[in-house]
Amino acid sequence: MNTDIDRLVASIVPDPGPGMTPGAGELLEEITLTMAESEASRETPARPMRLQAPRWRPRKLRLLVPLAALAVLLSWFLPDAAGVGPHPASAALDITRQGDDYIVTVKDLFADPKRYEREFKAVHLNISLGFEPATPSLEGVILTLSNAITALERPGGCGFGHGQRGCQVGLRVPVGYKGTANVVLGRKALPGEEYKARSTLAAPGEPLHCVPFVNKTVPVVVRMLSDRGVKSVEFVTYHGARSSAPDSWYVHDGVMSKPGTALVLVDPAPHPQPVPLGLYCPGGS
Repeated sequence: MNTDIDRLVASIVPDPGPGMTPGAGELLEEITLTMAESEASRETPARPMRLQAPRWRPRKLRLLVPLAALAVLLSWFLPDAAGVGPHPASAALDITRQGDDYIVTVKDLFADPKRYEREFKAVHLNISLGFEPATPSLEGVILTLSNAITALERPGGCGFGHGQRGCQVGLRVPVGYKGTANVVLGRKALPGEEYKARSTLAAPGEPLHCVPFVNKTVPVVVRMLSDRGVKSVEFVTYHGARSSAPDSWYVHDGVMSKPGTALVLVDPAPHPQPVPLGLYCPGGS
């Protein structure tokens, strides 16, 4: 996992050379993958993340979001008619035993965190659960590190452009797990919500996966994004944000900053050492 994180950070924050200003690191932090690392093991309690998922308040959402967006939200909260497991439809989690593991599927991404804790304690697990809005490649991915707890395998049809429900979100926990864990998972962002966990546009599930866009000029990349449904593009350089970028400038990398909006890193010169396409796209060059 750490290797993947290092590669993503290396991709989005290339070496700009001696001309980089002291504030460039802070600016680039806006377009890097946000990853909170905490040590979790069977014996040692993890450091609390102090993250809290927002409570689901239907009345306020009906006033604040369009009807189409509300329909999407309701599709997340309605229980699966064909769901399996011993828990009632109103449960925030579906916890079933599969061999030596508990398979935990999150049914309500916006439940009170105390509900998650109570349902975990019902099967003798001391786990707290939180969520951060994440780009498609990070939906369902654990954003905190754990030695024993893992995310559920990501099914096919997951990522950019594949339906409204996104990836399956949940955990695999050993039945005999005796530790204390604070787990943060990536979830699908609400309409207009800023991503807190971001991955490069080249990552699997992101709009420019397997697309050779690095060192293409700004209008070429803007058109690539538009063709894939990303109609809004913002720009940042090694020296600061920009409201626009000259057509002759080159794109070094980028991320999705919120649904439908990309934030791209641009520069007057091509990137001297672009990350090979094959790093994220097997068989790419």
